Amino acid sequence: MSAGVLEAVRWGAVVPLDHPNHFLTWGWLSISYSNLIVIGLMVVTFLGAILIPFPGHKKSGAK
Repeated sequence: MSAGVLEAVRWGAVVPLDHPNHFLTWGWLSISYSNLIVIGLMVVTFLGAILIPFPGHKKSGAK
């Protein structure tokens, strides 16, 4: 087997996948907590990319 497959097998054994997932149900919306966490992290990353200034970026008035 390749190193990537062995690494996947090793990490697969660390996280138990045989338990039922937990869902947040709100009206017609039903989403798993793990997906909700991933979506939240993506929103935080997106907002950080917009709000954090680039290194070396100066204001247009300053020289």
